[in-house]
Amino acid sequence: MTDNLERPQTRRAAYSKRRELERIFCRFLSRTRIFSKLRSGRSFVPLGCVLAMTMSTSGQTVYQPPVPAPKNPAAIAWPRDDWYITVQQKFDRYKGKSPEIIFDGDSITNRWETMGRDTWTRFAGRAADFGIEGDRTENLLWRLSKGQVDGMDPKLVVLLIGTNNVGRDSAENISEGIRAVVAEYEKRCPHAHIVLMAVLPRGKTTTDSSRIKVEAVNRLISSLDDGRHVSFVDIGPSLTGSDGNISAEMMPDYVHPTAMGYVIWADALKALLDQYAPVDGGRGTGVTPSSGSKGSNVVRSSVPAQSITAAHLLAYPYQFSHGGSR
Repeated sequence: MTDNLERPQTRRAAYSKRRELERIFCRFLSRTRIFSKLRSGRSFVPLGCVLAMTMSTSGQTVYQPPVPAPKNPAAIAWPRDDWYITVQQKFDRYKGKSPEIIFDGDSITNRWETMGRDTWTRFAGRAADFGIEGDRTENLLWRLSKGQVDGMDPKLVVLLIGTNNVGRDSAENISEGIRAVVAEYEKRCPHAHIVLMAVLPRGKTTTDSSRIKVEAVNRLISSLDDGRHVSFVDIGPSLTGSDGNISAEMMPDYVHPTAMGYVIWADALKALLDQYAPVDGGRGTGVTPSSGSKGSNVVRSSVPAQSITAAHLLAYPYQFSHGGSR
């Protein structure tokens, strides 16, 4: 893909760049008549933002002023400033492929091929993993809006998203964001059966505030299981002890499972895989397996995913990534 626009990797780098542009503009204004009409340095900030927006040559960061936050940020397609290159790499990896199974979500999904690599061999050559570290519901919605799965016709879609929204959003808003993700996948992959995973338990004990919120989210989204197009699967009880607490052996940071967790997850999917995406399904997938797995034939799709270009970035306001992502 070409015409990619690299974004600043940290909050500090972006802020420093903006302040430098503002200082340059302020020095320019101090030599003009405009300076006498401005009462304080604070007046230069919006003008500095305007200057930064106009300096959009190749290789430079394009800034845009912030817009009012949506009523529910978890349910609106929204990008992050620190992950465009990673998104593009995922798009490029699966462009022209036709996976039978799609996994999508955040870091927990993304780590199938690292922490869960031994278990991932069950899906090798058949599945695409679009999970991205730190993603929230709104980021997944944005990826879909940019053509992530366009041209694909999977039999099964496995979704696990929402844990990174816990620190910012209410249970109601998170559930609305997850509902939006499910609805978007239903629209873009109409022939797929969707497996909606319950948000995994978060926090060591049952009294942890994050755990309580996650449980509230799962109660709200469990109703999406309609017995036909969507199945709700909760492996949380299998990841916790008899007292409901999470052990360091199962989830060392009380968020991400170890290899044992991926075995539990794969086992929970087996019946649904056998029903909706059996191994002898009869068509090639074209997904390049990870190192050490057997290969398969490539099947080109007619509608490739879009490239993340400068034009795409300009369609959305610049904003700093939220803290606390996993």
